[in-house]
Amino acid sequence: MAGSPAAGSGARTWIGWAYEVTPGMPVASANWLKLLPDQLTIDTDPKATVYELSNGTQFADDALVPEDGTNGGDVQFQLCGGLGQGLIFAGALLDTKTGSGSPYTHTGALSMAKPISIEVYRSGQSWQYTGMYATKIVIKSDGKKAAVVTITFAGLGPPTLIAPTTPTWTPAADQPYAWRDFQTATLLGGGSGDKTIDAFELDIDLPTSAFHGNNQSGFPSDQILENIKVSGTITKLFKTTAEWSAALAVATAPSSLVFGWSKGASNSTTITIPNAKYTMDKLKTPMKGPITEDIPFVGLAPDGANPLSYVVVNGVSSAYSTS
Repeated sequence: MAGSPAAGSGARTWIGWAYEVTPGMPVASANWLKLLPDQLTIDTDPKATVYELSNGTQFADDALVPEDGTNGGDVQFQLCGGLGQGLIFAGALLDTKTGSGSPYTHTGALSMAKPISIEVYRSGQSWQYTGMYATKIVIKSDGKKAAVVTITFAGLGPPTLIAPTTPTWTPAADQPYAWRDFQTATLLGGGSGDKTIDAFELDIDLPTSAFHGNNQSGFPSDQILENIKVSGTITKLFKTTAEWSAALAVATAPSSLVFGWSKGASNSTTITIPNAKYTMDKLKTPMKGPITEDIPFVGLAPDGANPLSYVVVNGVSSAYSTS
């Protein structure tokens, strides 16, 4: 079809983002990211209640009373060695970068979420959302599709229509991690290099409570950060009673879980949960097919130890997030 899509079309959508110095104060996008189709659900709800009043007639007086509004939603993208990693770090990680030349190593330690400005570009126009805090990061990987990241945000004020920071953008050539790239370095009860994993999910919960105050806007004036929680699920094959017994034996003893993806020495992502604990659940025993177990786990943090390490090796020469 000749010509360009209409300005109101959802075609040619991507997002940009940048760190904010002052929460809620907009900053022009410095980073860009392509999304999975139809997986952008940032919504604004100003909220209001309609009151119907009896006034001596058959008609009701309607009073529209504004209430506290909300601003937030999800973005979803494929996990790659470079593209998108910055947004994960912005959500929950502090970066310690090492290396004097490519490849560089980015070691992320869990931290409180940092406010960012998000720009949603849609075919010629942009909406800018400010004071956006990541409240949850989910990373899923299995044998049916590429690894996918979903980040949920909660923000402050309503979005603003702005001139696009950039009207054109060409993403770097970066391929998503496929299941064949998935690596199992350490598994509770399975030793090193376990090959019986069929699916993996990691959940990093970064909950916030919206504080509205008397800011005359109806939207939050702040997001109060709460306790971080790390959990997830692995799907594991069991072929013998001994394998099942070994998994049960470590279910109550915290130990290390190490997962990751690798496309070679210069392109990898490794997640380490040093104090993980299984909670055995959901044994699947079909008449046909393998007997597998969906095993939930939690990441513990005794004595304040970091419950998660997120290490990326790639060609990005600058640190993602240092404060």
